[in-house]
Amino acid sequence: MSRLIIDFGETFETDSRLGMLLEGVLAEHEQIWLWDHYFALVMHQLADETVAQHLMETLAQWAGAFSTKILSPVNELHAEGALTLDAKLKIQPISGDVHECYVIEARANDGGWPEVVAKLPQQPSQRRMAYSVIALAQYFLNKNPLFFRELPLHILAMRKFYLQQMARTEAASVAEAPGFAFQTAMRFFEDMSQNT
Repeated sequence: MSRLIIDFGETFETDSRLGMLLEGVLAEHEQIWLWDHYFALVMHQLADETVAQHLMETLAQWAGAFSTKILSPVNELHAEGALTLDAKLKIQPISGDVHECYVIEARANDGGWPEVVAKLPQQPSQRRMAYSVIALAQYFLNKNPLFFRELPLHILAMRKFYLQQMARTEAASVAEAPGFAFQTAMRFFEDMSQNT
């Protein structure tokens, strides 16, 4: 099992600093799986419709701007800012006491993809809960620039899912939105390989 902890400090709103810690090992190909499932869970859990819409629009705007660049060299992506979701965000290792903590676990599943389970604070800030999705994506982009190859496609697919297939408030969306994103991305890469 691997566990990722996101901790918002008391001063996050003023200094954009948060702590992150990965316990255990998460394979690179499992990063997008974990992110998709966490995003779908947060979208379902958000009680504030305005916050949920803002999260989706923020991600979709970034994804739309860079979706045509997914095969660009990493140095070009850095130069164009494609690997940055929020330039103000400062991710640092967790040290000392935690304040508002979001825990995402990837539990091994016999012969399949890991099960993703999230433990949220009892009364989470709606804005911080939404932002934890952005922070998780940024963390993976910082650790693994190849995460960018998948992220824009998955964001745009999940946006399409919520607009055309199922509302985020439906319980089934937590499992079905990530599945839709995976199938969409897989078809995209299959089509691309057939056309080259």
